[in-house]
Amino acid sequence: MIRRRGGRRGRRRRNRTRRLRLAAALFGLLLLLILAVVFQRWPDVGSLATVIPKTTAFIDSHRRTGGEVAWQWVPYERISPELKLAVLVAEDIDFFSHSGFATDEIREAVRQTLEEGKRLRGASTLTQQLAKNLWLSPSRSPLRKLREAAL
Repeated sequence: MIRRRGGRRGRRRRNRTRRLRLAAALFGLLLLLILAVVFQRWPDVGSLATVIPKTTAFIDSHRRTGGEVAWQWVPYERISPELKLAVLVAEDIDFFSHSGFATDEIREAVRQTLEEGKRLRGASTLTQQLAKNLWLSPSRSPLRKLREAAL
């Protein structure tokens, strides 16, 4: 009996390879579609340099629970340099030495939770807090933290 090159096993292998490639391509397209939708809804971060936001996620959240909000935007130049520095030091002492993530603080917070059984504490930088306050929510979910990190 003469066997053809590849035979049944070869056809099965080629068919399986084709199916895997098709599945990978479909998965890639689905991922691109999801990313396109996410980025379409992405806030315009650059606009903060010139446009004062009319509201924030935290203000909206407070209003939904029946709270009243009154605030007045103050030009940056009118805020005393000492107050600016005090806020930076109180909220994120390493603000000028990291790139938006306090990796040592994050690592320490996770270590304390895993090794000492302590409740996960905050390790957000001022940049992350801004993203959360402006566009996200006060929820404490891993998904929100991922979105915050991406922003």
